[in-house]
Amino acid sequence: MSIMYDTPASLNNEPSLIKKLNNAKDHMELFPAQHHSGKTIVVVMDFSQVQTQGDFRQTLYIRSYRYNHDQPNDFTPETHVYVSDKGVKNYIRFVIGTVSQWLIKDSGVYNATTKKLNVNNMIFWTDGCGKHFKMATNMMFFAEIKKCFKDVNLSYNFFASYHGFNCCDSAAAYSKRTLNVYQRNNDIMIKTTDIIIKTLNEQTSQNAFKNNLVSQKLKVKSIKGIKSFHKICFNEEGFKTYLCSTPGQPVHKYFKYDEIGESDLCDIMYRDQYAKLSTVFNPTHLN
Repeated sequence: MSIMYDTPASLNNEPSLIKKLNNAKDHMELFPAQHHSGKTIVVVMDFSQVQTQGDFRQTLYIRSYRYNHDQPNDFTPETHVYVSDKGVKNYIRFVIGTVSQWLIKDSGVYNATTKKLNVNNMIFWTDGCGKHFKMATNMMFFAEIKKCFKDVNLSYNFFASYHGFNCCDSAAAYSKRTLNVYQRNNDIMIKTTDIIIKTLNEQTSQNAFKNNLVSQKLKVKSIKGIKSFHKICFNEEGFKTYLCSTPGQPVHKYFKYDEIGESDLCDIMYRDQYAKLSTVFNPTHLN
């Protein structure tokens, strides 16, 4: 693809501006090439809190954008909201259990007949919080997704720290505003997780569910330097790390799964009686 754009005559004597314009033109030509071929889903995740009368609930927002590179008009945005019970913390067990539920049951990308995903590429974006996202356990969880669905190109990207809001923040604000208005207009108090979910499903276009947890603490080895990584690409044996998400960057480090402790993670996942929905590792168990 070539972008036709002439340099204005008024800039002929401004070399620095011409350089910036040429860089912009190069970026415009590169941008279409950054799109993967086939069907792609881009997923943005973030935590927020929904306040009720006297307490609050942790919520994980998953905003997804599905598009078909071969059919530009085939574009599907969706918002899924996962609400916890009172007292549940927004830690990694929340992420693993809930993302598994979203992927297998709620996202619409898992085909129960073929046991495959009906997308070619999955691109995840989150912030770099080390409490639940930017940590070795989460990376090993996504490694298991890759090994289960080998045909899917899987990458995980981290937003720059303190770099403003994302689409999940807008979705969270919409949820909170809707719940507040609904309580005022109907003179009722929302006190339980079930009522929060019911109200969001009835009053918004969001898809609200109860969150899912894995019951045990997952233990894997730490990944040295993970705080500096901004992109991770997974394959069947390990993952490549990059210092920024811009395409074409050199690989920073490569990690093999057996060096981090995948066996411990797999063992816990297989025998976790409270994580039946987190069976991306064995999808046939899902009803």
